[in-house]
This record gives sequence, structure tokens and C-alpha cells, in this order.
Amino acid sequence: MGIIKLAFVSLKKDLSKSIFYFLTFLLTTIFIFSFFNLTFNPYSGIHLGKDDTTFVTPIAVFVIVIAMLCVFLANNFYVSNKGKEISIILMSGASIYQLGFYLFLQVFTIMLCAIPLGLILGYLLIPTINSGQLFYLSSQTFPATFMILAFEVMWCSMLNLGYCVRSTINSMIHDKNKIDLSGLKGPQITSKVYIILYFVPMILFLFVKDSTSYMFIALFGLIGISGLIKKVLPEYIRKRQKNQSLENPVDLIAY
Repeated sequence: MGIIKLAFVSLKKDLSKSIFYFLTFLLTTIFIFSFFNLTFNPYSGIHLGKDDTTFVTPIAVFVIVIAMLCVFLANNFYVSNKGKEISIILMSGASIYQLGFYLFLQVFTIMLCAIPLGLILGYLLIPTINSGQLFYLSSQTFPATFMILAFEVMWCSMLNLGYCVRSTINSMIHDKNKIDLSGLKGPQITSKVYIILYFVPMILFLFVKDSTSYMFIALFGLIGISGLIKKVLPEYIRKRQKNQSLENPVDLIAY
């Protein structure tokens, strides 16, 4: 059975988990679409971006991050329950990239159903949350929404590929299966790139004026923050411990 056919069979088999993931992404899409349309509505009195003199922009960023975390947690729940399927596919001789494509196909199919429906429902809900013109739809709503959704799809795909790598290693350790790990490492983002992605958005924020540019730049800043926490700082701590703190117990424990 081909990977594509197997992916759709598994999608149908795990219908309850698929519906849960579908509903999570559907509600998140509705929320993000409605939220952006409300903040870009000039009649609402909300000024998102550089002209904001209140706490609207920090709250907006916080709300969007929480919405994305909900999708990431649902994605993790959905994929982590496929350990047996992944083990079977591994034993059948599939590569790590075939596994990644297998998971991506299922997740992308669910998102492909949830996103259009979420946008339609979000549009139908416009009169219930708008002030001023009830059917006002900002031209910035769709670009900003698609930007966030594309970011979610990209990171869900990367997280799923990372899960495949961890599952391969765990299978090799616990089941003593001889699995060829050559070629598993894809292109790696270096610490310097993460540092650049962390600092460059801070500088660009001084020059951009529209809210869509703010959100687009902020996405790269989030990648920089994630890399700084997960890669750059741990590497610095390990080097500091090894090179300067081995003979200083207090310094060693502190780092």
C-alpha cells in the first residue's frame, strides 16, 4: 500500500482524533480571522501597530500566540498517538522523509478542510462583533490571517518531522532495530541565524508603519526567540561550563 493511500486510510481510521484536530484548527481560524478584522476596523477605535498608545498591540500578540499554541498542542496530541503506525511504517523500510510526508499529508488534509470553512464562518460572524459598519471587512484581514495560518502549517510540519526523527531513534534503542540514520539530518539553522532573526526584527520595527508588516516581521522574531532559547543559550551554557567553570563548583552549578 502506497504512502498516500495509507495516509488516507489512517485518517479515516482515527476519525475521532481527526475531528478533534479539525475542530481545533477550525475554531482557531475563526478566532484569528475575526480578531484581525476587528482590530483593523477603523470604527472599532482599536489602533493595532505603531500608532497604538495603549496595550492593544501587546495583547494582540499574546492572543495570537495563544491561538497558535492551541494548534501546536492539538497537532502534538494528534501525531503522538500514531506511534504504532509509525513503527509499522519504519519496519516496512520507509525513510524519514516518507514518514514526514505521511504525517504532513494527513495534517494538511485536515487543515485544507478546516481553513476555508473557518474563513466562511468567520465572515458570517462579522456582523455580530463589528461596530460601526456591521459588514465591514478590512483588506488587511485576509493577508494577516493567511500569514499566521502559513506559519502554523510550516511549524506543524517541522514538529512532525522532528517527531519522526525521535521515534526512529527510540525504536532503534528500545526495539534494537538496526535503522540506517544516514541522511536524516536536513538543513540546520545555525546559532548565528537565530541571533540575526532575533535582533533584526527589533531594528525593522522602527521603520515599518503598517500592521501587516509588523505581524510578518514578528513571525521571524518568534523563530529567533525559539532558537535563542532552544539552541543558542544552551550552547553558550555548555561551552561556559566546559571552558571556564569546571574548577569553580558554584559557577558550574549556576550555569
